[in-house]
Amino acid sequence: MIGETISHYKIVEKLGEGGMGEVYKAEDTRLKRILALKFLPARLTDDPEARIRFVQEAQAASALDHSNICTIYDIKETDAGQTYIVMACYEGGGLDDLLKRGPLPFDKALETAIQVAGGLSRAHEEGIVHRDIKPANIIFTERGEAKIVDFGIAKLAGGTKLTRTGSTLGTFAYMSPEQARGDEVDHRSDIWSLGVVLFEMVTGKLPFEAEYQAALLYSIINDEPKPAGEVLEDIPAELEAAIVRALEKNPEKRYQSAEEMLCDLKVVKKTITKETAAVTAGNGRKKRLNKAVLFASIAAVLVVIFSLFILFLWPRGELEPSETDEAEPAETTQLPISEEEAETVEIERQRPSIAVLAFENMSPDPDQDFFCDGISEEIINRLANVEGLKVIARSSSFQFKGERIDVSEIGRQLNVSTVLEGSVRKSGNSLRIVAQLIDVSDNSHMWSDSFDRELKDIFSVQDEISLAIVDVLKVKLLGAERARLLKRSTDDVEAHNLYLRGLHYWNQRTGQGLLTAIDYFQRAIDRDPNYALAYVGLADCYNLLDIYHDSPAYETSSKAKAAAIRALEIDGTLAEAHTSLAYAISRFDWDLAAAESEFKSALELNPNYATGHFWYGEILTIVGRNDESIAAMKRALELDPISQIINTMLGWAYWNAGHDNLAISHLQKTIELNPDFSAAYHILGYIYYQLGQYEKAIQPIEKAVELSARNGRLLSALAAAYAKAGRYEDAIVILEELEARSERQYVSPFFFAQIYEALGETDTAFELLEKAYEERHEFMIFLKTRDFFDELRSDPRYDELLKRIGLEQ
Repeated sequence: MIGETISHYKIVEKLGEGGMGEVYKAEDTRLKRILALKFLPARLTDDPEARIRFVQEAQAASALDHSNICTIYDIKETDAGQTYIVMACYEGGGLDDLLKRGPLPFDKALETAIQVAGGLSRAHEEGIVHRDIKPANIIFTERGEAKIVDFGIAKLAGGTKLTRTGSTLGTFAYMSPEQARGDEVDHRSDIWSLGVVLFEMVTGKLPFEAEYQAALLYSIINDEPKPAGEVLEDIPAELEAAIVRALEKNPEKRYQSAEEMLCDLKVVKKTITKETAAVTAGNGRKKRLNKAVLFASIAAVLVVIFSLFILFLWPRGELEPSETDEAEPAETTQLPISEEEAETVEIERQRPSIAVLAFENMSPDPDQDFFCDGISEEIINRLANVEGLKVIARSSSFQFKGERIDVSEIGRQLNVSTVLEGSVRKSGNSLRIVAQLIDVSDNSHMWSDSFDRELKDIFSVQDEISLAIVDVLKVKLLGAERARLLKRSTDDVEAHNLYLRGLHYWNQRTGQGLLTAIDYFQRAIDRDPNYALAYVGLADCYNLLDIYHDSPAYETSSKAKAAAIRALEIDGTLAEAHTSLAYAISRFDWDLAAAESEFKSALELNPNYATGHFWYGEILTIVGRNDESIAAMKRALELDPISQIINTMLGWAYWNAGHDNLAISHLQKTIELNPDFSAAYHILGYIYYQLGQYEKAIQPIEKAVELSARNGRLLSALAAAYAKAGRYEDAIVILEELEARSERQYVSPFFFAQIYEALGETDTAFELLEKAYEERHEFMIFLKTRDFFDELRSDPRYDELLKRIGLEQ
């Protein structure tokens, strides 16, 4: 057929043949592209009904549009009535050819199996079963991507029966027991076949082998597969376990879906990759150690030679020190610490600690990210109630989401001894959750488990994971702590789902994100009016809405307090609710004594609540208790070490305590960690501003304005810096921009006061501060700190304002 043209396809060369037909490489003369033609044997299409069924199934397969399924362009017939398939041509060769060279490395075998499982999962969702998964039907692109070919052909060849001719022994070797018996098969037969392929990829052997066909079929139906560990001694236990489950003879005990197998294979691959990295690192350390020993030996020999030279050959008197020489003091590279501090550091190192990473979304729907994040966050919140266990906050542990970073490096950055990671597969009402606890010192697995449940069981799964972690870490769990650990704020799965969506948008920390979160939290409350955590979510959104959305405090403060109070009415032991109420009454009521009482209650209930320590630290700065403020901020940072806002506000606390250089240095390091965090630039610029270094202040504040999409608060700071630097026209331009904005949306008079003070308009600035006082703008509580209105502090009106706010006794 080489050189012939069939329809508008010119045959270029033959690619291969088998019992299911011959494959040729061809050129599409119309579209000028290379593709493949597969000509089916006449015996497969003699039956008109069978041919119709095949065409229908092939059409369905062509519509799957999955990256690991071969693209089918058309099904046609030659003039002689021979059926052929027009499909994509891949130049990477088949898996069968690759296996002729021997077994594959574990990571290559797993990656191939993962891709095939992904393609099967997509096909099974549409009700399409392949029925003939084998190496010859898995081909590779030039980039190494696996593609499944020949959907529907096995069915055309005789359904599940084995009486047709032309099949090879190799095809039988990959058949499931039910297929070998001639029973009707479903998608789980493909899972068995993939298990056989995976066995062969990692061992180079087949799990069932015989010299003739009947003996092979008997073995598949009746015998247990040979253990992969007997064929290959160093096969990882997790990989062997996945193969064993795929090769369960009873389909009910096998993986029940390709999605489920895919989830397990990804976890296994991640585990093996980390173990390989650890071995590689160990080998590197061993090589470096060997080099170090060699160099040390050489150095020792040289020292001996030099000593002998000095002792016997050097002229006497030359080494005696001059009377005028003075010993140089030894340089120290770190500050000495007290015995008490050293003991505290040692206790912190020995204390059990954990970071719960964002669970990976293995669901077909990427929109389920919020659900996976929510599961991780709820486990964090549960574990935070355990005394003696250090639990890293969400904002730090989620920094690694989507990143392929070694667990030991995560442990180093977060200063924890263990890491919990996992994955979630959600399909309809079915859930598969896989979790594993890892010791960061050696990347070893301390505990792992998988949970196949219905959506309604999500709460019990979280209970089981939390209790397992506490047990493994040998943390003593008192009765009251156990109750808090297992406490549920709702039993309504749909309300819980809405709450998780609210958390997702709340954590975006944008104006629109907060408004969307409010909607979801309110819908959760509508479903369950006693859902305390949903009320906490509402309170926190309203607490921050004036910052991120320029909403007036007189509209949001009452809503924030009402939601926090309602949460406490439902559950007075919620540390989060006490914290939300403390924030509201400090920022809007300016009742700092009552706020401190609420913060202390919150931190007694949950010492691991980073946000509680952080917000309490802000209050301590406001009242001038700077050392306590710094201590609270540092405690927050221990629990949330990568938090940009806590790092930024620790710099602010240093500044207010008079540690100007330390504050600047800390903020510069914070910006290095995240060059896109506007608040760090803002505070750094304002410190330069207060130090009178106005030109130096402008650049970081300009950057903050750029990153914040011209937030009103930051624009007012920039206008003030321009005015102080003598750039009055630039300041007036921003002033006019904010005035125009105020005609269509709220802009606090506090921000205008800041600009007028910098322009030297003292009376106007005081008039605007009076309006801000009447509106109870939350920044009024900061008037006693070093941040604002330096030119107004000597005016008696300023002291009077402080007294009315409650900042002066």
